[in-house]
Amino acid sequence: MEANSGIMKKLFSSEGRLNRWPYFLRMVGIWLVAIILSVLYTIISLIINIIFAHISQTIGYIIVFILMLIFFIIYFVLFVCSIFQSIKRLHDLNKSGWLLLIRLVNIIPIIGWIIAFVFEVYLFLADGTQGPNQYGQDPLRRQSYYYPPQGGPMGPM
Repeated sequence: MEANSGIMKKLFSSEGRLNRWPYFLRMVGIWLVAIILSVLYTIISLIINIIFAHISQTIGYIIVFILMLIFFIIYFVLFVCSIFQSIKRLHDLNKSGWLLLIRLVNIIPIIGWIIAFVFEVYLFLADGTQGPNQYGQDPLRRQSYYYPPQGGPMGPM
């Protein structure tokens, strides 16, 4: 049970920070699962439609609809998981998770897509904050660049 809670905390928690490589791996994993589910849904739907085409199309449509609802729930869980991963990535960049709302500009044709694409590239490529920040310890255990001056107001003595 503890292993499951660890996985659930990694995937469905917005606490902490996530550097570039684990973020990339988790997002690719989510995308791969979504692609595999899409292919699986298409194949199963086609098989059901072929089987029930000669028996009863109504029953076939009902089964496909139920299957669609199941897959929709799974896609929603994947979507929520990706949101949490992106929030953790923003925390690594010392930014609020609310900045993720930039993705909503996708509803604006062309310009919104470009802005959202640039934002996603930023999440994948930007180096996280070195050292601890307000969201937690550095996942890479690096020290910050800031070294307070030694001595009095005039500097080292």
